[in-house]
Amino acid sequence: MKFRYNGLRAGLLVAALALVLGAGRPLQAAGGEPRIDPATPACPDAGPSPSLACDKQILLSIRDTLADDRPEQFPTWQPDAPLTDFTGVEVGGDPRRVIRLRVDAVWDADEPALGGVVPPALSRLPWLQELSIVGRPEAPEHQLGGIIPPELGQLSRLRELVLRNHRLTGPIPPELSQLRNLQDLDLMNNQLTGPIPTELGQLGQLRELYLHGNSLTGSIPPELGQPRNLRDLDLSHNQLAGPIPTELGQLRNLRSLVLMNNQLTGPIPTELGQLRNLRALALMNNQLTGPIPTELGQLRNLRALALMNNQLTGPIPTELGQLRNLWALALSYNQLAGPIPPELQHLTNLWVLLDLSHNRLTGPIPPELQHLANLWALDLSHNQLAGPIPPELQHLTNLRALDLSHNRLTGPVPTELGQLALLAVLHLDGNALTGPIPPELQHL
Repeated sequence: MKFRYNGLRAGLLVAALALVLGAGRPLQAAGGEPRIDPATPACPDAGPSPSLACDKQILLSIRDTLADDRPEQFPTWQPDAPLTDFTGVEVGGDPRRVIRLRVDAVWDADEPALGGVVPPALSRLPWLQELSIVGRPEAPEHQLGGIIPPELGQLSRLRELVLRNHRLTGPIPPELSQLRNLQDLDLMNNQLTGPIPTELGQLGQLRELYLHGNSLTGSIPPELGQPRNLRDLDLSHNQLAGPIPTELGQLRNLRSLVLMNNQLTGPIPTELGQLRNLRALALMNNQLTGPIPTELGQLRNLRALALMNNQLTGPIPTELGQLRNLWALALSYNQLAGPIPPELQHLTNLWVLLDLSHNRLTGPIPPELQHLANLWALDLSHNQLAGPIPPELQHLTNLRALDLSHNRLTGPVPTELGQLALLAVLHLDGNALTGPIPPELQHL
């Protein structure tokens, strides 16, 4: 019997990664009312702003560039309004200066708020610590175009740079490596091209690097193993090629390593087993070869391990049974061989997905899998598994989807599967099963 389910495995895995990686950061409130001396001298036409009054003049010119000369798109940014009324602007410090600028693509639900380019004049706000300009995904009328201005490398106090969800083109400026206080760099979902600058490895304070969803090429620089405070590294959905640098194993504070949807080749480095704080490892949809390193069993804090759609060979390491905190394990669409390790029974926190499908696994289905009582989806399809369907699978009481199709299973369909009250998807076709369909499964 076969009941089709569209994208269930992918949806569950995406949900698991989203839970592990977390949501975005909240906006911060603006500071108190600044005082601007009306007798402040005229502002220079170039170079760093010398005063808060000049900061305001520069922001007004930035407004016109961001809004493509449509200042009405920034209704609170007016010459006669105090800076505290400028939406997304925060003033602070001593002396009082503009320290934060956060521009959202949609302030008005009916009109686009952005449409220009990233203003080079931003580099004239020398006290700026946080700069975030976020566009609306899949809506060009709510996005910026052009390049990332190299002048942004002059913002020596900058700790956060976010230019996400735009149509930015060209290379990542190596001048950004001059931002030695930078902690968060988010350039995801643009149209950036060229290699990842090796100079980014000089950002010793960097904690988050998000370059997801561009058209970056070349190899992953080994220098990215140098920022020892790095916690989240996402280079996915690019055109990166070559091996995964072993130097990434030096990032001992790393929580998530997401390299999926590239053209990476070679083996999975055993050094990744040193990343003891890692919670998410997503390497799927590449061209990786060789065995799954047994050292990955040392990642005791791991929640999601996604290695599917590569060219991995060899057995499933029994050491993966040591990943007691794992929520999702996806190893499908590889060339893995040998039996399913009974040690996987120890993954008692596994609840989202166990997907070993589309490999060359042999032997019986381990009855020990009954101990995965929290599991929602189990997919062992398209292997060479033999023997009967274990009736012990009845203990997977939270199971929503079970796919054992296209194996060499024999014997009757266990009536005990009818006790899986939450089961909505059951695929058993492509086997050598005998006997009638148990009436206990008529609820499907």
